[in-house]
Amino acid sequence: MLIPGPGGRLTLCVSSQVGCASGCGFCLTGSGGLVRNLTVPEIVNQVFAARNIVGEKTISNIVLMGTGEPLSNYDAVTAFIEIATDRNGIGLSPRKVTLSTCGLAP
Repeated sequence: MLIPGPGGRLTLCVSSQVGCASGCGFCLTGSGGLVRNLTVPEIVNQVFAARNIVGEKTISNIVLMGTGEPLSNYDAVTAFIEIATDRNGIGLSPRKVTLSTCGLAP
């Protein structure tokens, strides 16, 4: 999902799982349960697919809060964040990448 913002900001909402096991009352994603975790290439590919959709526009921010609980797929999500913030990878500033959780942090 692409979310437009003020000043031309364009935020990409990235998923980390197919389905979700958290079952938060405010979200319908968990109603079907967890199918599986996404792999690192599947998460990264969401960025490339979105870039194809937006064309000349720039995706300025990424938020991990699509389908699934990011911290339930910790290893793949942290690897994705490293790629997203590496200047030889996607090249976003770490300040432009946000992880949203329902509270699994210890």
